[in-house]
Amino acid sequence: MIEIDFELDHAIDALRENARVLANDKDEYFKADILNVLKLLTNDIMPVFNGTKFDEARDIGDLDDTSGIAHLFSDYPPTVPDGRFFPVAFLNTFEEAAANALYAIYFASDEVESGDLSESAIEKVRNRVAFFLGMRADIRRQELEEKERNRTVNARKNANRSVEQRRDRIKEIAMYKYSWQPGQAIIPADRKELRRILRSTYPEYKQVKDRQINEDFKLIGLNTQQS
Repeated sequence: MIEIDFELDHAIDALRENARVLANDKDEYFKADILNVLKLLTNDIMPVFNGTKFDEARDIGDLDDTSGIAHLFSDYPPTVPDGRFFPVAFLNTFEEAAANALYAIYFASDEVESGDLSESAIEKVRNRVAFFLGMRADIRRQELEEKERNRTVNARKNANRSVEQRRDRIKEIAMYKYSWQPGQAIIPADRKELRRILRSTYPEYKQVKDRQINEDFKLIGLNTQQS
């Protein structure tokens, strides 16, 4: 996968070097080298169009050349996304950036096939691919940030569930061992024994400090007096 800056700059440098040679020597080797670099850029962009949304475009070749990309911009009607009531443009902003990059690459490829590659075509490839890569990097960063937010929220939910589960187990032991009922106090010695039973029955609570379990006792209503 090509990343902006180093990898793209390396590819553009290769295009410029081979274009300079091709201008003076029409050897097929240099033409093939340029086309290989352009193909590398194309392959990096093309996954944007892998979804079923682009089945028709793939089937009729509208992702394969400049003419097809022009059709992609002009001939596909707006769509109404699921859950929406109003139509939106067929291409979203990211897909449009990818299509613009492909158009520049295909235009450069056509020039190469004709035996030349202009600096203006190379610059368009550079600018449009860089714009696409920058947008892709922003989207991925946002996705990672969203995953991190979800991970934090889920961890907080799991921690809350763990505390609730621990308190439910304390209630179960208190009811079974001491016939405890909500609002009924348990003497300090019995609370100490309850802590011991909790930790021996559920080893995962061995690391839970007395202070935390005492807080559970308080919230449950087992009396807060320290033993």
